[in-house]
Amino acid sequence: MSPQDSNKSTAPAQRPQWRPSTSRLAVIIASALVGLALMIGAAPLDGWWESVLIELGASVLLLAPLAYIEDFLRRSFGELNATLRSSVVGLSAVRNLLPSGERRTAIFDELLTAVIDRARDGDFPTTQIGALLDGDSDDRTVALAAMTGNPSLVDDAAVLRSIRRPASANEQYYALCAASAAWSTQLGTDQQARILLAIDDDDHRRGWIKEDPHRQQIAARLRATPPSPASRNP
Repeated sequence: MSPQDSNKSTAPAQRPQWRPSTSRLAVIIASALVGLALMIGAAPLDGWWESVLIELGASVLLLAPLAYIEDFLRRSFGELNATLRSSVVGLSAVRNLLPSGERRTAIFDELLTAVIDRARDGDFPTTQIGALLDGDSDDRTVALAAMTGNPSLVDDAAVLRSIRRPASANEQYYALCAASAAWSTQLGTDQQARILLAIDDDDHRRGWIKEDPHRQQIAARLRATPPSPASRNP
């Protein structure tokens, strides 16, 4: 229960109004002005130059909404991370609004690092994790991030499934992270062997792990750790 729940007011809660940061606002305004200037400047021209300036102006104009969206998403993480469900919503929004690339990956990691940190504090019950594991790839990715922060939440069957049959690179990466976090404390020798076999199978079939240096590094670390019975730390 939040502090607001224990001391409710009859007046509706007012969220602080979101505004872009000063630097981001400058980028948005500059992009819009430059894009408009290029398109207006193309008006008196003919032929090739007109086409080039119009296309260039339109491309620059697109930078303005993208900068706005990115700033909004970053500043909304405080609210998005309030619960596991809202973290899933945030992850899906980032996937749908931003193009694939390093910038989107960095925002994914910011969002999921917050989930990991909260899981370390013991904020998430196993029932919530179980519900997420029955969902889509974004649901499972958030659940796996929570397992990474709190290995006692690890579901070895879910980790194995997301290594073998991930619906996204993110899902497979966080499955490997969860396996690594729980390797010596929550996973027995049979479970460890099945995970290593799943990694080997991926190398021979999909090749997703060996094509990504981050996942490859985790896989190499797991292979280098001799299988041992779980210590089952509380």
